[in-house]
Amino acid sequence: MPPDHAAELVAERSFRLDGLAAVREVAAAAAHQAGAAADRADMLMIIVNELATNAILYGGGAGRLRVWRTPEKVFCEVSDAGVGMPDPFSVGSEPATPDALSGRGLWLVRQLADGVEIHSGDAGTTVVAWLNLTDLVPTSSRAQHAGHAAPRGEMSAEAA
Repeated sequence: MPPDHAAELVAERSFRLDGLAAVREVAAAAAHQAGAAADRADMLMIIVNELATNAILYGGGAGRLRVWRTPEKVFCEVSDAGVGMPDPFSVGSEPATPDALSGRGLWLVRQLADGVEIHSGDAGTTVVAWLNLTDLVPTSSRAQHAGHAAPRGEMSAEAA
């Protein structure tokens, strides 16, 4: 599902556990191709790593990465065919406690991304995260803007 009708698909790859390094490389290369600065490309690589790891751990052991660009943003979409999340709006909205064994991936994604949408249901989960190619949203306020969830198949105007 392209995040914007004008977005150009720049990368697509299916993955399993043994393909995480390749997925990170694809994300970094796609971000550079989109014109992202080195720090933004690193952020996208971390975001994709966390989302792909979650797809493997909680979404059936495999997933698909797609990366798009517009002149202003780079988008990544990670989807899986797992059972879905019970409450996609709140997952990752609070940091995990120091003694928790999990629960940091989506929180980290929400901290790094300029926007996040989670679509989840019985047929799987799709997470779309995006970064502005220039730092239009100050990092200190990024957490206030980085969380959004919608039922699977719906996109907000914020993603466009």
